Amino acid sequence: MKKLTNFKKMIKSKLLRQILTLFSGKAAAQIVLLGSAPIITRLFEPSDYGAAALLIAIAQIATPVATLSYSTAVQLTNRDIDARKLVALVLMTACLFVSIMTLLMLLLNNLIHSEFMRQFGGWEWFIPLMLLLYSIETVISSWNTRMKQFKIQATTYVTGNVVGAGSRILLGWAGGSSVGALMVGYLLGTVTRVTYLIRRSSIFSPSSPQERVNQSTFKQLAVQYRDFPQYAMPTAILQMASKKLPLFFFGSLFSPAAAGFYAMSERLFLGPLNLLQTSIRAVYTQHTADAVKKGRKVTPILAKATFFTAGVTLVPALLLHSYGEPGLTWLLTEKWSTAGTFLEIMSPMFFFSSLAIPANAVMVVCRRQSQILTIQIGTSVALVAGVLIAYSFWGTAEAALHSMVIVYAIRHLHVIILAFSICDQCRRMDTGMESV
Repeated sequence: MKKLTNFKKMIKSKLLRQILTLFSGKAAAQIVLLGSAPIITRLFEPSDYGAAALLIAIAQIATPVATLSYSTAVQLTNRDIDARKLVALVLMTACLFVSIMTLLMLLLNNLIHSEFMRQFGGWEWFIPLMLLLYSIETVISSWNTRMKQFKIQATTYVTGNVVGAGSRILLGWAGGSSVGALMVGYLLGTVTRVTYLIRRSSIFSPSSPQERVNQSTFKQLAVQYRDFPQYAMPTAILQMASKKLPLFFFGSLFSPAAAGFYAMSERLFLGPLNLLQTSIRAVYTQHTADAVKKGRKVTPILAKATFFTAGVTLVPALLLHSYGEPGLTWLLTEKWSTAGTFLEIMSPMFFFSSLAIPANAVMVVCRRQSQILTIQIGTSVALVAGVLIAYSFWGTAEAALHSMVIVYAIRHLHVIILAFSICDQCRRMDTGMESV
């Protein structure tokens, strides 16, 4: 009876409502993607889709460098005025990095036109613009999470996907398959998301006079949260690079079409699992940070959240593992059937990554960035070694994906065990949250 009462409390909890708010918005956005996919896959070739996915991946990998990962720290500050200054700091570093990147691309123009880059048809110049938009979106989203403005976040996902998918369909219908049509459509969707975030966010509202008293300087905040550029930034780069590793391997070892198969399977059906992950991660990070500030024990919260994510993601992962290939072939036509095979192989990997979401949030809030970085370095090395060994012995993309699943499963289980061992060592400090 007691367990049933606790379960009912969990269902009615504010934390779950916040998760569902974000999840509903991302779910609606995924419905837009699923609905537009049969049209997009008939208008565009896998090779063009793979090339566009590679360009987007490059910008995503570089985003933590542009923001120095201070965007995550926005959720952890004790005062809103300090969070606003961190937002401004992120925007300044992003503009500086994008300017340097554009200048280097201009200076190294001849080197850019390599065999690998020719598949992009000149659209690699969109990378700095996409990087700037990603940086703005990341830091404003972090502010909205801090302020618990989850409805804004949810609406943003839907509007961005509607505009992006609609633009791709229109451009593909008018001009046929091309990397440019895919990139322009994606850019329009991203601009829509960023514009909506900026217009609806409270970040530009004036701060109260009380907040301005004894406010921290940019230098003080940069020093106080220096562990984010020191540890969280390289960790985020390695995480994103590891996630996009198949795209680069398939694009270079096999063909742009192989990269397109992977990108389509990830975007359509692993996307719903990813949206659940990001929804839980955003809310749970803030929920854990609040618990630490108030001196509450984190272990029970971590246990409940881990149990919840396991229950929500297990069935979808099993269904994808069993019916990925026939389902995707039916939806997208025979020429995309290889993407369904990739999907079946990767489904266990995304279950384990979902299971580790609460544990990863605890590691961030408890300021264990150095340990996360060490784990990520080991994971990245193991991924590269596993893919190369699988390619050398079996020479297939399927074998490489199997090796990735094994590496990720071990990594996520290790993070969960580690988080339970340190989560109650967090305490509130006057200068910010630290672990002891």
